[in-house]
Amino acid sequence: MQTVDPVGTDPTLAFQTDQPLYQAPFQTLLMVAQAAAAQAELGIDSQWLAVVLGDLAARLQAGENQADLLEALLNLSVVPNRGTTAQDLITYANDFLSPSAAVDANAVVEQMTRNDVRATLWSIDDPYRFRIHGIDELTDPDLCLVYTRRPYPADAEIPEAAVRDILACFRRLRFMDETLYLRSGSLNIFNGIIGLTFSCDGSHYMPWREFLDKDLGFWLGTPATPCG
Repeated sequence: MQTVDPVGTDPTLAFQTDQPLYQAPFQTLLMVAQAAAAQAELGIDSQWLAVVLGDLAARLQAGENQADLLEALLNLSVVPNRGTTAQDLITYANDFLSPSAAVDANAVVEQMTRNDVRATLWSIDDPYRFRIHGIDELTDPDLCLVYTRRPYPADAEIPEAAVRDILACFRRLRFMDETLYLRSGSLNIFNGIIGLTFSCDGSHYMPWREFLDKDLGFWLGTPATPCG
C-alpha cells in the first residue's frame, strides 16, 4: 500500500463547486487530506485515515459527483459515533471508497488491534488539524485537560441544560430493544437538529424539542414514558 499526498503543497480548490455550500467542506477535505498524508507513518490508525481522505480528495479533484463525495465525507465524520470496531471501518470503506482504496483501507484494518481503532477529534480552536486518541486515552479523565475549556456558545439553538437530557435519551434508545435500537445519534447545537440512525429503521432528523417530547413508545409502537 502506498499513501500519496493528493493535493500537493497547495490545498486550494482548483475547480468549481456545484453549490456554494460545498466550498467550505471540500476546502477542509483537501487541507486535512494533505495533513493526513504527512502523518500517515505515525501510526496504523493514521494510515487508515490517510487512505480514506486521500481517496476522497483525489476523486474530488478528478471531477467525480460532488454530492456523492459530500455524503461520503459526512458519513466519515460520524464513523466514531456508529462504533469503533474493525467491521465499522470495513463497512465504511466498502460503501464509500473506490474499490482500490477500499482494498488498501481494509488491509490496514486487518492489522489493527483494539487500541488502534481510535477517535478522531477536531478542536473548535484549531479545526483544520485533527487529534487521534486511543481507547486508553479516551477513558482517562485527565484527557480533558489537554483541551481548553470553552463557554457554551451563546448563539446555540439548543440550550446547555437540554444537552444532558438529549444524551440521556440517546442512551435509553440504545438499550430499548434487542432488535430495534439506536446505532448512532448526533445533535447540532447551532441549528437544533437531532440526527438518529436505528438498527433497522433508517435515519431520522427532527428539532430537539420534538425529539424530547417523543416517548420510547413512539419508536417501539407501544405505550411508554417520555424519553426526556
